[in-house]
Amino acid sequence: MTQSYLLVANNGALYLRIDRAIYKSRDGGEGWVKLAAPLPGNTRAFDINRGTPTQMFHGDGAAVWKSGDESASWRATITLQTGLSPIGCIATEPSFPDGVYVCVSGAGSPNGVYTVGGKDVCKKQPDRVLSRADAMR
Repeated sequence: MTQSYLLVANNGALYLRIDRAIYKSRDGGEGWVKLAAPLPGNTRAFDINRGTPTQMFHGDGAAVWKSGDESASWRATITLQTGLSPIGCIATEPSFPDGVYVCVSGAGSPNGVYTVGGKDVCKKQPDRVLSRADAMR
């Protein structure tokens, strides 16, 4: 199954991730340029820092990868503890430039939202990830 993400940076550039490739458009999607080499590993989640779009993050199973050079190179920044389900989503926040929020959910896993920054992993609430039905209540 092909996974794709379309993200818009504060500077108006569009970033499209399809499977392990990242494309960039500076003209509203009229033209696209493929960036660098394929993402390492089996990418499950992807996000860019919208304020600094050269900074990108992706989740590969339990590892969080970071690029500071618009995907020319990647390094694993941290691996979540054993026993967690694979990373389901990643979100960046401009006020937290060196870290990301990571969502983990799955059967038999300590579900939740974690902040990952530097070498620290901190679990946030909720203790379980809400279903859509729970969120609508």
